[in-house]
Amino acid sequence: MRVLVQRVSRAAVHVDGETVAAIGPGLLLFAAFRSGDGETDL
Repeated sequence: MRVLVQRVSRAAVHVDGETVAAIGPGLLLFAAFRSGDGETDL
């Protein structure tokens, strides 16, 4: 499991060319999980 926290002035999530979520200034969290990760990996 990997986690990255980044301070942003703005951010958006686009799916198939459509904006499905957006924020102004704040924190952006990237989280990556893989098969076999469990509670002890948190």
